[in-house]
Amino acid sequence: MSRTPSAKEVEELVKSEGSQCLMSWQLDGRQMKASASEKAQSVQGSTRRIHLQWNDKRLKDAYLVFVAPERYTMTPSDAQRVWGEEQLFMGRKIDTEAGIQARIKSWLDLCKTQHHGPCSPMDEDVHSDVDVHPGLEPRFMDMLTHSYFGLVDVNNMQLVGFPTRTEESGLPPFAALSYVWGKTLAYRTTTENVLLLRTHGGIEKVLKQLPTVITDAIDLTRRLGLQYIWIDALCIVQDSPRSWSLNANNMDIIYGNAELTICAADGEDASVGLRAMKMEDHNGEQLMAECAPGIRLVVSRPPEMYIKTSKWNTRAWTFQERLMSNRCLIFTAGRVYFQCRSTGMSEDIYADREGAGWSLDFVDAPMQMYKQLSQRAFWVYTKILTLYTQRDLTKSEDILAAFSGTRNSMANTMRAPFIFGLPSSHFDLALLWQHNMPVTRREAANAEQKRERRAADFPSWCWSGWQGAPAGYLTDMVGDCLDNVNEWLDTHTWIKWHIRDGRGDLRPLWDAHDWAEDVSEDKRWRGYNTQRSTLLPSTGVTSGGRRGKSGDYFSEENDPDENRPERPVRRYAHQYRGYPRHPANSAYPYGDPYDDPYGYSGHTYPPADARFLAPPYDPYYNPPWPGPSYHYAPPPLPPHRAQPRASPSSTKAPPPAPRPAPLPAPSPTGPGHTSEFYNQFFAHGRHANPEAMQANPTFKITLRDYPYNVVMAPFDPNLDRSEYPPMPFLQFWTHHMFLYIRTNSSESSEGLVRCHIGDSNGDWCGSIVLDEKWVKSTSSARQEFIAISEAKKFAREECDIWTYYIPKEREQSESEWDLYYVLLIERKEEKWERIGLGKVFKEAFRKSTWKEIMLG
Repeated sequence: MSRTPSAKEVEELVKSEGSQCLMSWQLDGRQMKASASEKAQSVQGSTRRIHLQWNDKRLKDAYLVFVAPERYTMTPSDAQRVWGEEQLFMGRKIDTEAGIQARIKSWLDLCKTQHHGPCSPMDEDVHSDVDVHPGLEPRFMDMLTHSYFGLVDVNNMQLVGFPTRTEESGLPPFAALSYVWGKTLAYRTTTENVLLLRTHGGIEKVLKQLPTVITDAIDLTRRLGLQYIWIDALCIVQDSPRSWSLNANNMDIIYGNAELTICAADGEDASVGLRAMKMEDHNGEQLMAECAPGIRLVVSRPPEMYIKTSKWNTRAWTFQERLMSNRCLIFTAGRVYFQCRSTGMSEDIYADREGAGWSLDFVDAPMQMYKQLSQRAFWVYTKILTLYTQRDLTKSEDILAAFSGTRNSMANTMRAPFIFGLPSSHFDLALLWQHNMPVTRREAANAEQKRERRAADFPSWCWSGWQGAPAGYLTDMVGDCLDNVNEWLDTHTWIKWHIRDGRGDLRPLWDAHDWAEDVSEDKRWRGYNTQRSTLLPSTGVTSGGRRGKSGDYFSEENDPDENRPERPVRRYAHQYRGYPRHPANSAYPYGDPYDDPYGYSGHTYPPADARFLAPPYDPYYNPPWPGPSYHYAPPPLPPHRAQPRASPSSTKAPPPAPRPAPLPAPSPTGPGHTSEFYNQFFAHGRHANPEAMQANPTFKITLRDYPYNVVMAPFDPNLDRSEYPPMPFLQFWTHHMFLYIRTNSSESSEGLVRCHIGDSNGDWCGSIVLDEKWVKSTSSARQEFIAISEAKKFAREECDIWTYYIPKEREQSESEWDLYYVLLIERKEEKWERIGLGKVFKEAFRKSTWKEIMLG
């Protein structure tokens, strides 16, 4: 049941199915009270509510609220001095006969006169870096100098440019409308009718063709004493890509500078108007009763319970329209609610007019969450991402356009461009998003748009490149990073990310000289520093904490498994203690198992759940999918015991290295080359020195549109607002490794399955969640993985049994930061695509390849 059930429906559900209700007291209203010394303030509750919760999800939560005594004359206004402070947060009867106009006007006036700061950002320093809407006025003033922005003049009923600012009156206030178009909109501005609508009374001539929500919004704007309103269907020339794009990219300053945003959340589309404005449609239904002499209770539901069930709340475009607004007048379920950044007001509750307190009505209100932007911008981003990606889009390719206003606002605090929706100020962390259900790739609109370069493909490495489920940052995956984001970014990341700009040049996403640091007030949530560390991580067992020196490296064009020494089946760590060990870079980094004085008699094996069907003798062996059994074998002899040592006199010079094989002949029909072809074509030579590449990255992988060479361009702090937007290709160097995956059928949920990751010896070394359909469709358990940053530890559901893959204790924090965050990637011609995100022991990457990657 998507809507809120009526009282009769609730009664029927309770009687027929025996639903149970849990009742609890909750404090409502918070006010700051000065102490006797007047040097400190304490928070005090104003009143209490009884919270009603049901065990049946079809029954929505509600509150029993004390009704204020009727000691005052009922008035249709909430203006100052109409009622007293003792009535704050108490219930009242909804008056549907007097009309709602006076009450709405009093709400707007109270906010303008009593609330400052968050509700009126232009009252603050417009160049501030930490305001909720920092620096909006300069961008807004710049927009007003261009001819693409216009308004509806509700007095003269015509489209007009924004009126000129005068020293006496300043900028005239205007309203904005947020609503749902529906499948079709009867009338809209086009290149054919725009001149008609620009004439005096032009809109009046087509008034009957406009949907009800637009005519109601025009009428309400006039009644509130405002002359102008911005309505997208009329103010944007809908068949002009330039007009649409310029307005869409400035939604944050349009809604952020509006005096008031009218949110039409009644009904399914624009044919349903603002119901509370009409006496016959105004919903005044209330359950109110006298429980004791002089004590009355009324059933009340917070505004968000009604708003969440509306069609308007499911649309992606309306998300930023509400979030960017300073004041919202929300029409839903036949009622009207006022929300600003300081407080909320409704028809059935005496609200906090000064905006100094708090109420249960604020719970789940996005505007209250967004107030923390100046405090911890990336935290706000993580919350917004989940809320936004739950929304629906009529045109899938609008995923970034409908997010542009939110992006612009957050970028003012993070002070870095957003790359396909990911903040480059926290790029390593932003890459760790996941879905909780299966998803499909998001494609550009159509072939024509691709040819005309009007719609780029979306990248696999960003949430905007996928559709079908909300994206977010799961606690089990990234919770440890969020303890101190700034420290994690500085000490546990190393990749120097580059992206292709609109001209095909390669630009870094971070630069020490031109970098502007995130200005979140809480320093733990800030992004990269100007002195960011980019030391290479260790690929083996470390002492924990900060990263050490880089591990072993091999020629980047070789398969890493070719060079990996055969290693016996791993034993528990306690069996190695006290016995001689070989150097860290030897075939046996944990010591020679044959130095065990007890020989095979003391040899034990990990539990079956930690083993893989992958014989240690053949690194190219592809086990059957999904392997139902496990491989057990005694450890093979180590290299130094398997072959007798040659005497110095018999030692011969090694044979010369064979010449590289010639490149395979290209296909005459075009694309379709093998991975070996691309590996050789873009090879960097026999050895790719990681430290040299890290200090001065060079790249050879080219795009087919730009095939001749790789041009390096400087860092661009305005990359996301460039005339030529970036292309969806990341290029970078990192550790690359072939590992094995196997499903765990007992951990399948919602079309996703948790897979074990094993090394070439068959040992469990990590965990990853993948789309079950993709897993079943793949032909091999042997997959490509890249390390992208350091992880602190496995969650219990990721690693239930500690097998001592590394000789450290799990519970004593010895093994912290001995893991990598890894991406499972799939080769797509000269580039790769992201398939899934997981965690793997660093030790599994000891013989990894330092490789150039282009992620598309």
